[in-house]
Amino acid sequence: MANYISERIINIVMNYRYIRFLIVKLLLILKGNNYEYKDYFRAIRKGYWFGKMQHCINVTYKWLNIKNRNRTIMMHNNYEYFKYKGKIYYIDNYTIKCDFKSEELEFANIIQNLTNKRIEMFPRFDKFKSTDVKIGREYIDFKITTSGTDKFIFNNIKKAKNQSNNFLFWIKNKKVTKDIINYQIDDIFRRLDNINLIGYYRNNNIFIFKRKKNYRKITAS
Repeated sequence: MANYISERIINIVMNYRYIRFLIVKLLLILKGNNYEYKDYFRAIRKGYWFGKMQHCINVTYKWLNIKNRNRTIMMHNNYEYFKYKGKIYYIDNYTIKCDFKSEELEFANIIQNLTNKRIEMFPRFDKFKSTDVKIGREYIDFKITTSGTDKFIFNNIKKAKNQSNNFLFWIKNKKVTKDIINYQIDDIFRRLDNINLIGYYRNNNIFIFKRKKNYRKITAS
């Protein structure tokens, strides 16, 4: 009798997960989203994603530093010295260049209008990969993307390996849902120990997430 009840409970739980999976997929199709989110749907089906962040916390309001009034954008010029992670460098316009992309400058201005922190734009290093900006005290890499595919956030971070531990995305794709974005971010904190901060700007809203202090990485599935 006990075994029969246990089996019935398991079947109910499994059916619930599968029904949820089908409902979410149907909603995406109805919204005109034709991307294949195999990883996202697998997480729903296996029961480790139910729309709630488990491995990071939302720190948007605190990060924006609303009470402070120190916002400015600092940009360097060729043939001057600047400081990067405690070392002094000279912008020779050869190995170190000030070739800021227009989208990066636009993104920096957007962030400036949302936060009261000081933003410092860094030149490009030919010899090693560096972060794009320093916002407040944090070195952050900008990621501007029109993609919305399965693991698109993870793939962007993977390409920037050893470049930064903090990432700020400007997601221009309007079809990808907020739940898919949040799942991908939470899954990155689950998989990668070295990531401290991930944020994204989309549809005039910004969201910032940081790793839970008491969370340690588990084996990626």
